[in-house]
Amino acid sequence: MPARAPYCLGLLLAVAGCQATDPYGRVGAWRPNHANTLNLAMMAANPADLLHGVGDGSSSGQQAVTAIDRLRSGHAKPLPDSGLAKITLTGSGVAAPAVAASGDQ
Repeated sequence: MPARAPYCLGLLLAVAGCQATDPYGRVGAWRPNHANTLNLAMMAANPADLLHGVGDGSSSGQQAVTAIDRLRSGHAKPLPDSGLAKITLTGSGVAAPAVAASGDQ
């Protein structure tokens, strides 16, 4: 065991020196200080709104409730045809872009 003592001591000193090369431990290095959160809070009219949210007050929510009821009952309105991509329903009922058949190019 005493023969290993110099090696263990050398290893201990080498590991202790790692603190000087740690990118977050060096003097002058950037440290997380919640700057983004503080900047966002300064830009908000009422910083408490960032935690709780605020409704706009101009809607009763009836339009959203009606849309959810149509979706749950299976009577959802079809998506408008924009002419950019053909939308079809997959087997699971999820809307997905239609894939062109090999001869439809």
